[in-house]
Amino acid sequence: MRPDSVAQLSTPLSIESLASHLPGVIYQYQLFPDGHSCFPYASAGLKRIYGIAPEEVVEDAQAIFTRIHPDDRSKVSESIQASATHLSEWHCRYRAYSGDQRFIWVEGRATPQRLEDGSILWHGFISDISHQQEIEDTLAQERDALLQLKNLLENERQSLLNILWGTGVGTWEWNVQTGETRFNQRWAQMIGYRLEEISPTTIETWMQFAHPEDLARSEAALLQHFSGERDRYECEARMRHKDGHWIWVLDRGRVISRTPEGAPEWMAGTHMEITEFKQVEAERLEKQHALEASNAELEQFAYAASHDLRQPLRMISSYLQLIERRLAGQLDAELEQMMRFTTEGAQRLDQMLVGLLEYSRIGRRGEPMQVLSSRTLLEDALHFLQPEIELSQAKIHPSSNHWPMIYASPDEMTRLFQNLIGNALKYTAAEQPPVIHIDCIAEAHFWHWKICDQGIGLEPEQIPRLFRVFQRLHPRGQYEGHGLGLAICKKIIERHGGRIEIHSKGVGQGCCVHLFFPKHKLTELNSKHASKEHSL
Repeated sequence: MRPDSVAQLSTPLSIESLASHLPGVIYQYQLFPDGHSCFPYASAGLKRIYGIAPEEVVEDAQAIFTRIHPDDRSKVSESIQASATHLSEWHCRYRAYSGDQRFIWVEGRATPQRLEDGSILWHGFISDISHQQEIEDTLAQERDALLQLKNLLENERQSLLNILWGTGVGTWEWNVQTGETRFNQRWAQMIGYRLEEISPTTIETWMQFAHPEDLARSEAALLQHFSGERDRYECEARMRHKDGHWIWVLDRGRVISRTPEGAPEWMAGTHMEITEFKQVEAERLEKQHALEASNAELEQFAYAASHDLRQPLRMISSYLQLIERRLAGQLDAELEQMMRFTTEGAQRLDQMLVGLLEYSRIGRRGEPMQVLSSRTLLEDALHFLQPEIELSQAKIHPSSNHWPMIYASPDEMTRLFQNLIGNALKYTAAEQPPVIHIDCIAEAHFWHWKICDQGIGLEPEQIPRLFRVFQRLHPRGQYEGHGLGLAICKKIIERHGGRIEIHSKGVGQGCCVHLFFPKHKLTELNSKHASKEHSL
């Protein structure tokens, strides 16, 4: 290159030509001691940045400051003053009103020098960084969002840790493919260790502490979960404590990730100690078995007593009748009355023994459970009661609602309806034909039967006495019976998994008996039949 060519590049025209290709403005900015300022030189880019031609600010720079965003003017002025004071590089980002009537972000850098007249002259460059600022703003927003998400996750993690610690459960994570495991401190504390004592941990750590008899059940439960047969893994297992005894844990978890081939990869779950619960359950089962054995013995005793006592009682009744015939016409009125009371007492005792015998047979001597029409059971009961119905001129109104199929013992359920409707016929005011309404209502988990009458009713506080054996609320001379009918009804419905309730608003306001028979009995039976058909 020739020397004269180099000289030509330094001419104002050449500099201006180069500056026109830059994405900003090259400038000189001069600040005088009296505060007056100007731009001795500015390239054509000034017009693009501020919308002001360079020649407009050669004498006075004030027009440039009017184009700076009002919120940023003081910041720009302060940064210029600081640069002038310390003769340090000026650097500032701010918003300016551009030539196309919009605010843009600009960034300026300039180097100051002090002149002989005391003024400061900066040589610098200002560029439009709106696109860069937009990216940075977006990144800042995303960074803030990520920080908020991180804080939220951390708070949730801490909350979860607090909950887990509060519930006392241990946590575990298991890589099914590699055997890697991660336990928390509580998992180790349950068996008397610190986590550091049993680290490093693998699935073998669990197998080392688990009871050998429980590993097979755990493996079976895992396979059911892996295959999709169960939505989670759950197993009660024993673990050996550091002190040598066994504790019970409820082990729960589920697959949280799978390999590309679909095999289970990571599982996560919890250990909850249930040793105390298992001890209570064992004690409860022991007491239940003892109670069942005791009840069976009592029922057998009641059956044997009521059956065996009838034979000597019949002998007593027979001899009383013989004595009464032998002494016919020889007894005075008082002795005849005493003989009559004795004979009637023997007959009542026989009735009570028959009732006790029937009570003891519920669940032992009845017909086996089978699928039955509840409407047919009601009709059978009404057929047996037909003489009483005709004698009392009763009006019985069974509802036309759907009467379900149920799984029950035929003779016991027929006796249940017969006893309850019989009571409604019996406990009616004299000279008043009974009116009985029988309804069947489908509820969520029960079939609800209602047997309501307009009879003599009773005080609500007397209701608990109704279901006791040999309990009567009325004199024998007023209403027949031996005080076992409702006790038998209660035992029948409870044996079928249901319950009985009696409601009355008071004397003379009738009674309503409510029977609740579980739906699940037939549902379970249908499920078993469906399972068998499917397997065939």
